[in-house]
Amino acid sequence: MSLIITKLLTEIYYKHNAYNIIVQEECKDDLKNSLKKFGYCDETLRIYTGSNHEIIEKTDLMITLGGDGTILHAVGMFNKNIVPPILPISLGTLGFLLPYQISEFDQAFQAISNNKSKVISRTRLACYLKDDILKKPSSDCSGKYEKVLAMNDIFIYRGNSPHLLNLDIYIDGEKLTTAIADGVILSTPTGSTAYSLSSGGSIVSPGVPCIMLTPICPRSLSFRPLILPYSSHIKIKVVDNKRIGNMKDSPAKLSIDSVVQCDLKHNDEIHVINEVGTIYTHQNQDIPFKDMITRDDENKENKVAGIHCITKGENYWTQEINELLGFNSTFKSKK
Repeated sequence: MSLIITKLLTEIYYKHNAYNIIVQEECKDDLKNSLKKFGYCDETLRIYTGSNHEIIEKTDLMITLGGDGTILHAVGMFNKNIVPPILPISLGTLGFLLPYQISEFDQAFQAISNNKSKVISRTRLACYLKDDILKKPSSDCSGKYEKVLAMNDIFIYRGNSPHLLNLDIYIDGEKLTTAIADGVILSTPTGSTAYSLSSGGSIVSPGVPCIMLTPICPRSLSFRPLILPYSSHIKIKVVDNKRIGNMKDSPAKLSIDSVVQCDLKHNDEIHVINEVGTIYTHQNQDIPFKDMITRDDENKENKVAGIHCITKGENYWTQEINELLGFNSTFKSKK
């Protein structure tokens, strides 16, 4: 991987030397040593670093090398900030966010330099939960709500428990159902080809603004996946399951973009809306964190909300589901 990164940086220095490279502190020395093998000296190297906060503030373009998981990890650094445009380079095995191979890097970067690149905007979900549930080192456990953003999905699952979960699901203040299942997934259109798809959810184009609700192995066969309006406010509450007894011994788990966030016990709840808020804030008395949501069109963060991924064209998503999923493939007999 370091050799690939070194070659990529070398190409930037030779052909696009107006750009500055920013890397995390732990990568800087290794990259400088590798670049010296290509004839660069300390005086000509322009590799900048700093704390994660400083890197986030100064980054105008992210280049990711790897798979979809690499993009999710990189975007996770910008949980409280605007995400810069992403140029994803495929080095993984399967990825729906990876239009470019490493051999196409110069072509893609040249298009960016000439303002001719195409961008697809991918929405994010915001998950609100109390900081005493989240129990992060930065939390003061005062019972205030904290926000965690998701590019792919947010899901509650039974973790190590052998029993099904009981989850009350509310949409815009109205109770939908009590789900008895292994768990529930809330996903973006981007996440529709991830865990949600494996659980029977639909494939949704990233151009469709919506929130997907997909059960994980529900007890009832009539609990089908739902596609909800982008403006929805969804509350999920963990309720008592008499078969489990004390949920302290086998709590539910909350995972956001494949990172386990915390345990959820009896009466714990999460609230999920889209990244820029919900139109039902004032009408819905079930939203306890109204002061954290804005729909102000003049708000800069709302105007650039979401994740802007550089792509080859508007129809690349269609190619992805055909090539990666073998969409609507016919059965072939063995010869």
